Amino acid sequence: VNVVAGQSNQTTFGTWNFTSGAGEGVNLTTITVGTTAGVTGNVFKDFELWIDGAKKSQDTSTTISPTAANLTTGVAFNITGGYTVPAAQTALVEVKGKIVTGAAAGAVTLTMTASGVTGTGGTSQSSITAPTAAVNGQVITVSASGTLTVSRDSVTAVKASQIVAGSTNVVFGAYKLQTGNVEDVKVKKVTVRNIGSNTDGIA
Repeated sequence: VNVVAGQSNQTTFGTWNFTSGAGEGVNLTTITVGTTAGVTGNVFKDFELWIDGAKKSQDTSTTISPTAANLTTGVAFNITGGYTVPAAQTALVEVKGKIVTGAAAGAVTLTMTASGVTGTGGTSQSSITAPTAAVNGQVITVSASGTLTVSRDSVTAVKASQIVAGSTNVVFGAYKLQTGNVEDVKVKKVTVRNIGSNTDGIA
C-alpha cells in the first residue's frame, strides 16, 4: 500500500480473512489492531473497521501510538451487536484510516494482535479468542509528498534542422511529466529557456 502523509481520503491499510470452523459459526465482538514490533503507530488517525464491505466500528482518538511495548493492546474495535461469521464461511476484515500530516517517510505494517479477536460460538456460546499469533497485514509505504519526473520525449518528432523564418507551430522540444504512485500532482508553471548562442527570432 502506497500512501502520502496528510491525504484526505481513507486508505485500506490491511485486510484479513476470518474463517470459522465447520462445527459452528462465530459471533465477533472485538478486534484489536496494533503495529509490528519496533514501529510506532502515531502516524495513523481516523481508523475504521470494515467487515464484508460495511463499516462496523471506528476509533475516535486523534491518533494512535501502539509500540513494541504495548503491541498486545493496540487499538480495540468494539463491534456493536457483534458480527456473525457462519460455520465454514470466511469474512473479509479491513482496517482503513489516514496518515497524519508531517509523518516521516518509511514503511509500517499493521498487525492483528495475538488473542486480539474475541467472540462467542454461534451455538455453544463459548468464548473464542484468536489468533494464536499476530497476523501481519500489508506493508504500508508512507511518502512525505508526491513526486514529478521530467524527461525528454523521444517519440515526438522535434525539428532539429534549419527552420525557415516565419514558420509556425514548430516543435523545438518535447518532454514527459511522470507522477509517482502516491498522489496526483498539479502542475502550475513550466519554464523553458534557450541554452544556445542565438536567441534572435524565437517567439
